[in-house]
Amino acid sequence: MKRLLILSSALTALFGLTACQTLQDEHQKYLDREENITNVVGNVWRIEATWPHVKESRQLSEHLYDKARAFCESEELGMLPLSGSVEDGSGDATKPAHGWLEFRCQSGLKYRPEYKGMTFHFDPEELTGEEDR
Repeated sequence: MKRLLILSSALTALFGLTACQTLQDEHQKYLDREENITNVVGNVWRIEATWPHVKESRQLSEHLYDKARAFCESEELGMLPLSGSVEDGSGDATKPAHGWLEFRCQSGLKYRPEYKGMTFHFDPEELTGEEDR
C-alpha cells in the first residue's frame, strides 16, 4: 500500500512537470507571434500578422478581422474590409502562418428614409369653376 502511494505521488509529480512544461511551450508560441497595424493612406489601414507553429490560417484570418474591427470601434467607427490574404504555415517554426488585411475605418451608414406625410393639392380654379356653372 505504501509503495502504491509513493508510485502514485511520483506519477502525479511527473505529470505535473510535463503539464507545466506544455503550458510554458504554448505560452512561448503565443509570445513568438508578430503583429502590427500601419496607416496606408487616410482612413485605410493594414494589419499584418505572423504566427509561428500554426498550420491552418483560418484562426489567423478570424483574428485579423476581429482586431481590425476592434481598432475601428475604438474610434467609434465601422470597419470595411478592402483586401487581404492569408497563407497556411507548416505547423513548426520553419514556415509560419502569415496574413494581412487592408481595411477602412468609416462612420456607419445610418440611412433613414424621410417621412413626408400625406400631401393634398387644392386647385382654387377647379373649385370656383364648378360653382359658376
